[in-house]
Amino acid sequence: TALAKDDYRLDYNAATHTIKWTLTAAGIGKLPFKGEDYHFKAKVTFPADVADQSQVSAQAKTVIDKQTESSNVVKTTLANQREITVHHYMTDSTDQIAPDEKVKVGYGKAFSVKSQVKSVTGYQYNAKLDVQTSGTANKATGDAILYYDPLPYNIHVNYLLEDGQQ
Repeated sequence: TALAKDDYRLDYNAATHTIKWTLTAAGIGKLPFKGEDYHFKAKVTFPADVADQSQVSAQAKTVIDKQTESSNVVKTTLANQREITVHHYMTDSTDQIAPDEKVKVGYGKAFSVKSQVKSVTGYQYNAKLDVQTSGTANKATGDAILYYDPLPYNIHVNYLLEDGQQ
């Protein structure tokens, strides 16, 4: 049975990060209590920018007729990552020299996309012009841009005269 907002009360203690869920008399009256087994399910929503790999735990404590029971502690790790598109451009232009790549970074964690993308053949990476290629991931972290300069190479030209001589 789903409960309406007046059927329970939630109190949050920011110092201990504890949520107290209290079933009101109205809520108790709506539940079909039978026997001694009671099952409650809580759905918790975290902010979008909670740090990746944060450890969270939950434990329920019930008090019915002045008898206190505690549940087992449930622990989990939050996987909160965002995907960054990495663009590969020629220096001083938006000419794409390699396909875009996708890199996953964790919120609240330091990242560097350079170590996670493929090198581009025939070009030298230009670190001076990077755009958002490292830092700490948050909801403002956008696309990353890596700039490259073409590698110099020698072209050997042999001239032939009309009679075939060099």
